[in-house]
Amino acid sequence: MADRPLVLVTGSTSGIGLATARRLAAAGTRVVVTGRTAERVDGTVRELGPDTRGVVADLHTAEGTGAVADTFSSLDGLVLCHGGDQVPGIFRDADPAGFAELVEAMFLTNARLVHALLPRLTGGRIVLVTSAAGHAPTTGEVMIGALAAANLMFVRTLAREAARDRIRVHAVSVSLTEDTETHDRVMRASEFSRRLFEKAADRMPFGPVRAADVAEEIVHLLGTSATTGQLVPVTGGLTT
Repeated sequence: MADRPLVLVTGSTSGIGLATARRLAAAGTRVVVTGRTAERVDGTVRELGPDTRGVVADLHTAEGTGAVADTFSSLDGLVLCHGGDQVPGIFRDADPAGFAELVEAMFLTNARLVHALLPRLTGGRIVLVTSAAGHAPTTGEVMIGALAAANLMFVRTLAREAARDRIRVHAVSVSLTEDTETHDRVMRASEFSRRLFEKAADRMPFGPVRAADVAEEIVHLLGTSATTGQLVPVTGGLTT
């Protein structure tokens, strides 16, 4: 039925994106999922059912963004859950050759896709998922925190501009989230990375956080009508 909301969830073949797509599909929302491989996209579509569509695209490229944007004439919601392969590390030991790739993965992919889809989102909702390091300085996440902060200011400022088109824009910030590929990657990356997040988990009074917890807040923000420009940390109480 065409009158049901249509929501695009990026990075939705695993982790937070998949948990969000599952929750939306269970509520009767028409969902479009994205991923970089046909195998994973097709598997997600089969799991979520006949009202789900899939787009295979690499959002780290302009071509991938165009392939996704061209799928829609109109859209009710956009959830940005894709990211890169970044892991924590001390800034002085970082290789500057990787900085541009990190900017692309964490920030430009979001900006480019939102820019392409804004004309199709009148009256819709955008929720961007980013790192809590953007508002809570964290040792080992200098570049990650800087780019997450860029995402947060992007959301807050865009929310002002997009209000003229009745578009509401929000951000959800996360720390390490269990049952995600990111969790597994950073816990294996190095002793420094593993210990950093083990200590963080110990400080979560309401942790550990799982992908379904983040998805619950994302779906709530997609449905709210009285607010825009909100930042909601879903970090098990680690940040407020």
